[in-house]
Amino acid sequence: MFFELYNSTYDPTFTTPLATTSPITATFWIYRFDFASITTYTGSFATAPSITEIPSETLAETSNGTFFEISTFDITGDIIMKSDLTVENIIVGST
Repeated sequence: MFFELYNSTYDPTFTTPLATTSPITATFWIYRFDFASITTYTGSFATAPSITEIPSETLAETSNGTFFEISTFDITGDIIMKSDLTVENIIVGST
């Protein structure tokens, strides 16, 4: 079992995944797919089956997710943010 995430608006033929995970084998009954933000999780990890906590690595088989680099994309609407934004270069076009 594995995950692949696609953008159906910009890739209607589903040829370029935005993110993917390596396959998980069937050795455990509980699975956990980790993406980069798992390291920022501040809650506790479950050591027994739970519907409210992320399973610990000893409880679940894990697979790391990978987001592929997106070089450019167009935003045609407004952007609403509720956190910080860090950028290296900003190119301002005409309004």
